[in-house]
Amino acid sequence: MKTHKRIFAALFAIALCLFYSSCSKDETTDPIDKDYKQIYEENFNGGKSDWFTGTYNNNTYNVSMANGKYIHKLTAFYSNYAFMQHNYFTDQEKKQLMETSLQLTSGNGAACIVLNGKQSAVAGQIDQIYLYISKNQYFSIAKIKDGKSEVILNWTAHEAVDITKPATFTAELEGGNLKLAINGTVIHTWNNSGINTLNAIGLGLAQWEENSGSSSTTIEYDYLRLYVVN
Repeated sequence: MKTHKRIFAALFAIALCLFYSSCSKDETTDPIDKDYKQIYEENFNGGKSDWFTGTYNNNTYNVSMANGKYIHKLTAFYSNYAFMQHNYFTDQEKKQLMETSLQLTSGNGAACIVLNGKQSAVAGQIDQIYLYISKNQYFSIAKIKDGKSEVILNWTAHEAVDITKPATFTAELEGGNLKLAINGTVIHTWNNSGINTLNAIGLGLAQWEENSGSSSTTIEYDYLRLYVVN
């Protein structure tokens, strides 16, 4: 099922405070329970896909598809980009769930997954939630609203976070509560998030460390699947 495509690329530079904290006892979850109905699947098969491919920002950001992978490569620092598809959910569902498989194949950046993208009250701005997943067991949550950025969760460590090999990431929304999991292990639950839809899901990457020893970061996404409970 394909709907109208919008491509959004956002430059988001933010000073993230490094108050690292460890997670408590792990919660495990079956990402896709029997009540869920699949409504969308994207396998990134080149000409059969309507997701963005090409270059952006003076050729420092390249997006391509090869061998069923959605490949993002960024050579600029202090930047993140996410290319988005819109309106797969009706927003009347009891539960919404997105699932993707991703891997950091080079560099020291982070996967950037965007949720809840919508038009801001400020002209020309998009409100959205950013989820960052790094190679070194850390993840973070931020948001932009009316053109202003805010850190929701500072970089937080969890042993389940390892994207140097293929990892399955899920985000489940029910009644405003957002549950994030990697390989079936819940890494964070954001209760009363204020989010009412996962629509406008974006996939991309971020890179901030100019002296990280790597001039580029590459993230590969294997698929995107969306599910609902009505």
